[in-house]
Amino acid sequence: RPAASLDASSVAYWGPPAREGTPLPVLTVAAGPAGNVRSIEFGYDAAAAALYRGGSRVDDDTETALPIEPAYALGGLKALASTSGTPPALLRTRAFVEPSRAGTSASAYAAALVQESARSALRARVVVDGLVYGTVVTPASLIAVRGAGDAHDGLYYVERVEHEIARRRYTQSIEMTREGLGSTISKAT
Repeated sequence: RPAASLDASSVAYWGPPAREGTPLPVLTVAAGPAGNVRSIEFGYDAAAAALYRGGSRVDDDTETALPIEPAYALGGLKALASTSGTPPALLRTRAFVEPSRAGTSASAYAAALVQESARSALRARVVVDGLVYGTVVTPASLIAVRGAGDAHDGLYYVERVEHEIARRRYTQSIEMTREGLGSTISKAT
């Protein structure tokens, strides 16, 4: 595109998802006419997180692989669940095979893989009547759920949204994730 048509506020970002900010309006489950959710289903994978161990590129001086052992933690990510999704006994260990990476770069990449695997232990798929909800949901947003029970209420990170528009009908199919059960907020309003 010509430079004049570029939006000056556009920013490229390759870090972990920014799980902060003002949440979208709450999704209300099982509230009769006051509800705005057509359907919701949850999937919990307690063994979702994985540790990555092994060696990165071989050190030319010593002819040995540089060790990689990232800690299991969400790092700087804001916790959306009150309990970790993966008990330490269930953590899987995977081989870290990245021959082109060494040292700090390899450790940082392995830590990013750990974060990616840990943050989606709990998945929710929601179908929302967009006309009743009144807000367009976009990926990388935070959204709160209420009425789904203590284990599933609270904030979620929106991974994906599909919009279906027809005459007098607007449906949003939303895929959301977080790292475990329980809410970090006392009440979704």
